[in-house]
Amino acid sequence: MIAFIDDHRKAHGVEPICKVLLIAPSTYHDHVAKRRDPARLSVGAKRDEALKVEVRRVFAENFRVYGVRKVWRHPAIGLRQIRSHKNVPIGSVTCSYASVLAFAKTLRE
Repeated sequence: MIAFIDDHRKAHGVEPICKVLLIAPSTYHDHVAKRRDPARLSVGAKRDEALKVEVRRVFAENFRVYGVRKVWRHPAIGLRQIRSHKNVPIGSVTCSYASVLAFAKTLRE
């Protein structure tokens, strides 16, 4: 939807397009602001951006035949150690399977 608005905003304006698409203009403006300034992204979105490099690397190292499950289960992608400010391990977090799936689809195209 954002790409559609970008393509047609000069001809029709953002607000009329958003009204037809039933989204708030603020949603569009927020997305554009985050695209321009990545510091405004959420922590999860920043982590997903950083993981794209790892997903691409793991996929390429395995002759571009690994599926989403194998990429997601790869130690470099799935399980991440969370450390405190004193560098003490305090737990782990798993990368979202949905985010790896969404990105992996773009690699196959």
